[in-house]
Amino acid sequence: MKKCFTWLCFGFLVGGCFPTGQDLYNVSPRFSTSESSVLFFRNTRMVFYDFQEKPEASIEIYRPKEATASPDVPGYVWFMAYNRLQDTARVFHESTPPLDKDPCVGVDWEWDKQDGTRQTVASMPCPGLYPEDNFQFLVRSYRQADAGRVASMRLASGKTVPLFATEENQRRFMRLVRDYLELVNLI
Repeated sequence: MKKCFTWLCFGFLVGGCFPTGQDLYNVSPRFSTSESSVLFFRNTRMVFYDFQEKPEASIEIYRPKEATASPDVPGYVWFMAYNRLQDTARVFHESTPPLDKDPCVGVDWEWDKQDGTRQTVASMPCPGLYPEDNFQFLVRSYRQADAGRVASMRLASGKTVPLFATEENQRRFMRLVRDYLELVNLI
């Protein structure tokens, strides 16, 4: 009986120390933060971001030190905004000048097949103006990139260009999304 109780206590202890994150497949937009997630971000993750404060609005803006897009090619420059008064965080984007001239009409995620060709496995709309749309775009893109898929943007001119011009742009994007999801307590 004592051994059974010991193993049961051990199981609860281990299970409590390693909580599971919310499944990222059916996640609804979430913007609220907690004191502990903000503290964790400021103490460990803020080093990767340039900080800008907007005191009149009680907003802190965090831009990756290395942008998520190259300025000379079509792409999106992503950044986070934290509202201290509402304890909320949101992710926004700015288009690069080439993307302003030739806007995005859709994003395709492709899988490299063994025969050297690519197969489209997911299509989604381009990021939008609203934080809810951006949230869905970020989560879906994070899942696809984490699975090793390659993204391309369909532009209004009919051209197709990579969503991330360089591997470093994609790495910065993945870090920003991961930090954001931790900030809003989803992972």
